[in-house]
Amino acid sequence: MRLLASFFAMRFPLVLLSIGVLLAQQPDPALHRNRPVLDAHNCYPYEGQWSDRLTRALSTGFPVAIEQDLAWGNGQPVVSHSKDLKGGEPTLRQHFFEAVRPVVEKALRDNQRQDWPLIVLHFDFKDNRRELLEAVWKLLGEYEPWISTAPKAAEPSNLQPISVGPLLVLTEDNDAQEDVFFTSLPTGAKLRLFGSAHTAAVNATSLAERA
Repeated sequence: MRLLASFFAMRFPLVLLSIGVLLAQQPDPALHRNRPVLDAHNCYPYEGQWSDRLTRALSTGFPVAIEQDLAWGNGQPVVSHSKDLKGGEPTLRQHFFEAVRPVVEKALRDNQRQDWPLIVLHFDFKDNRRELLEAVWKLLGEYEPWISTAPKAAEPSNLQPISVGPLLVLTEDNDAQEDVFFTSLPTGAKLRLFGSAHTAAVNATSLAERA
């Protein structure tokens, strides 16, 4: 299982520093800084198998990270290991968001903010067509009261604090995603998800040199 810490090198200009640094000014150790978090990789059914993966992941306790691979099917985001669909893939809305509704709504009622985020939702887009990205952005808007957000500043170097919710949504390093999820947004818009840094090749001949 991967550690959540591997996700915390942020790419979008607003969040060039790690989440831990952004929240260092706050009194609480928010976002589970320096704590490993279980990551449920490929947490969805495929090829007619493993339909209980999400239930099993949620049963391990919180915080927990959930990966959802996304593709475009029948005009909406679906959860799939490939962009070449076979039919019957669950929608992101039903498979994830409506499935975690009881957990999130209880968290909002209890208002134990020191424990948030309970769930880190990690997107792995198998297809970066714009209509899929825009549909995911719109879907996140429907659940915005659940998720961690930050305002987009006029200057990318002006880092803004994250308002933490029961969910934190992360994605990866595709430029098309950055355009939809950050660049094209007006100043003051709430960022609903955060991306990772482009990886760079390390010019080294051994593990010791890379370290």
